[in-house]
Amino acid sequence: MTIRHLSFSITLECHYQCTHCDMWTLNDPLDALTAQEHIEILRQINKWNPPLHLNLSGGEPLRKFQHVLEVIQEGSSLGHDVSLNTNGSLLTPSRANELLDAGLGTIMISLDSANEFEQNTTRGYKHAFQKAVDAFDMLYQLKDKYSFKSSRFSHILINTS
Repeated sequence: MTIRHLSFSITLECHYQCTHCDMWTLNDPLDALTAQEHIEILRQINKWNPPLHLNLSGGEPLRKFQHVLEVIQEGSSLGHDVSLNTNGSLLTPSRANELLDAGLGTIMISLDSANEFEQNTTRGYKHAFQKAVDAFDMLYQLKDKYSFKSSRFSHILINTS
């Protein structure tokens, strides 16, 4: 059997209070996997499975930025196509550069509505719409820089749930 897609939920925690989700009420369990444990899983799978699509999600995975960064670096170095789901609110230019330098291939920004009021209401966060738009703009500005450097970064997606 070949695994083609693997998803790691990096954290259960999220600072948004979305109407369609209760992640914001949760805390990570004490025995949640560490970055090193996620990396070891990837290394073990890599022994018998060809490169796959690895998706990192949460909660809001960027709440554990260093964890995400380490898993992206290892996953990419093992030849996996790595993607990240985020609401975009914790993405900064320096973090975006670090993620892309680490080998992130696809980033999905959650946007539930083109209407600012509806997005903010659905996400339970006053600036959710603007944060998503700002993250998209920031990544779009970086796309050419990273597309020339590496063919890995190829997709900025709007994730409509």
